[in-house]
Amino acid sequence: MNPTQDVLEKRVAAMEGALEETIKYVYDKVYNSNSFTACTNMPRFGLHSWLTPEQITHIVAFLLDPESPVNKD
Repeated sequence: MNPTQDVLEKRVAAMEGALEETIKYVYDKVYNSNSFTACTNMPRFGLHSWLTPEQITHIVAFLLDPESPVNKD
């Protein structure tokens, strides 16, 4: 197992409490933000291939992981 895959699996395991719908919503929002909000300034990272699907998965894990700094008070 490569280190990137190991990190990804740990992050995904930490997200087990998140609902599948939430994970899908966040992934889709990062991939193509315009599919939810027509007039948004957020770039379509996946649609324009600025980020790979693996990188978007890492972002989703970072945003939803309870241990992530973005979720700390």
